Amino acid sequence: MSSRASICKSVVVLVVLVLSKSALSNIITMNNCWNFENAIGEMCAEQCFNYGPEKNIQAQTRELQTKVNSIATIASQSGSLHLKMSSAKFQFRFEKNGTNIVSKVPNEKHVFLEIPIRGLFGKDVFYDGVADALEFASNRDIPNIVFTIDSRGGSVIEARRIIAEIDKYGNQFNYIAVVKEGLGSALWVIVRCDSIYLMKASIVGGGVDLRSGLTPDDHTVPSVEAKSVYAAKVSAVADARGHDRSLVRAMIVKGAEVYVSQSPNSATVKIFSSAPDPVRYREIKHVDTKESVLTLTGSDAIAWGFAADFRGSGVMQKPRWESYSQFGKVAMQEARERHKKTKQVQQSAETQKKNDMRQVFAWSDEVKKMEKRAEQEDPRLYDDYQIRIYSTTYEVSHKTVTGTQLRQVLKTTKSELTMNSKRKWIERTNSAIDEWKSIRAGIVDIYKIMKKYEEEDFDRKLVTELMGIDRSAAKNIDRLLDEKNP
Repeated sequence: MSSRASICKSVVVLVVLVLSKSALSNIITMNNCWNFENAIGEMCAEQCFNYGPEKNIQAQTRELQTKVNSIATIASQSGSLHLKMSSAKFQFRFEKNGTNIVSKVPNEKHVFLEIPIRGLFGKDVFYDGVADALEFASNRDIPNIVFTIDSRGGSVIEARRIIAEIDKYGNQFNYIAVVKEGLGSALWVIVRCDSIYLMKASIVGGGVDLRSGLTPDDHTVPSVEAKSVYAAKVSAVADARGHDRSLVRAMIVKGAEVYVSQSPNSATVKIFSSAPDPVRYREIKHVDTKESVLTLTGSDAIAWGFAADFRGSGVMQKPRWESYSQFGKVAMQEARERHKKTKQVQQSAETQKKNDMRQVFAWSDEVKKMEKRAEQEDPRLYDDYQIRIYSTTYEVSHKTVTGTQLRQVLKTTKSELTMNSKRKWIERTNSAIDEWKSIRAGIVDIYKIMKKYEEEDFDRKLVTELMGIDRSAAKNIDRLLDEKNP
């Protein structure tokens, strides 16, 4: 019996002390050390996952490391078994004399996190939902991200933000796109994935006009130059992931052509961006002209090698594939709710702004009317003031003067207003002062509303008029107060 086999037998004795009966029965049936070491790994992985997610991962690792090292130390003084565990996968390595005898991932299931991309970018799909889901997956070492895509595009800016979030993690994840419908800006996310899966009834490509705005409701159509730049960026992303860039470019801009050559006796498909030599190639199809934007059915995309057939692929299907949790769906739903609330706040603010603007214009018109009334209330505009004039012989005469004459007459003659006329003058003066003060108060209220917004939101002419009225009101108040007691 070889020395390694002897070691195996001695370890079996110790294993009895630490393993469950089911795990032990599996190990005892092994005939050689290679299988025995595999069985140890499988046992450790089984116990690891039996602890459940609520137990601290580091504590799980230390406990299993201690338990298995006690076996490995007695089995061979020069051997040690190393554990590397996360919530998504469990790895172990058995080293003897520095040589890795066996390396295995007992959990062979493809663990993935699904992130739904359903609806319009900027309305139903948001970058922060993707960001939260990717952070969740990164913290838990989830290796696969599956984007389930059913989208007719939307905001290019939102798509670009999603790509930026994906790029933050480099090659940490294996990205998979499972596409029912992927049009417009959704194409960017699709070609960023390492693998693309479609059903035969799926469609992918241009299909709809790109929108360069922040939201799907912004119908700003990008220029030809902007589309060309966008096409170059998306094509470069596709090329980096091994997807045909000529197909991708044709899905974005008019003017890009696509020819396909496929022999009926061969499954090989060749794709060209210009007309191929008909002598060298047969069965040539001009599938996209300069006047159209390419949209592919799932059948064509699969036949031409742009995507694989989802049916029969086993992707996302048990037992080989295991969904880690529903957090990706939850993250996108929470992002949708956040943006819905934000939009409601924005809409409320926009409504408030419209109301404020209407109020500013209404109050401005009223201020102008008040200015005219204040001017008409000025006591100097009346001509019914009676004065008594005293002569040197103590004779008294009466004279009717206008308000503009009054102060001059009073200064140059020995005279005074009659009691009735003095009462009229004071009442009219107070009324005019009150009108001018109301004007100033109204302008202050208008300024309070204006301060909530940018100066550019208002007509500069209106602002200048209000400032002029305010200065005039201040001067008239000072003058009236000075002339109140003639």
